[in-house]
Amino acid sequence: MLVQLIPQGFVTSYLSIAKLLSIHPRIVAECLAKNRDIIIIPCHRVIHRDMRIGGYRILGKEFKKKLLILEGVRIENDCVSKEHFVDLTELIITNYKLENKSNNYIFLRGVKSELY
Repeated sequence: MLVQLIPQGFVTSYLSIAKLLSIHPRIVAECLAKNRDIIIIPCHRVIHRDMRIGGYRILGKEFKKKLLILEGVRIENDCVSKEHFVDLTELIITNYKLENKSNNYIFLRGVKSELY
């Protein structure tokens, strides 16, 4: 799942994920709201595009804030500091370019996948 690519201490937006999948951000939000494996799929790292922390259906918004703060994310007035935002498209392309320069493999978060 794309959410697992978001590094600890960073967030992305529903819109960023939606663009990668060519779907509406609301669909991303609804799918993440159904997530029951909050440790394996870190949906707390997905926020609104205006940097506001969205709801967290399972354990509430305050729990989502606590998880982000534990990961080192700076939050003021229920908004995440922009320094903690990562665009997933940019992240994937950058990782691909860096790791694919020397060979025909791509590495994302320790998972090696052969390209050919």
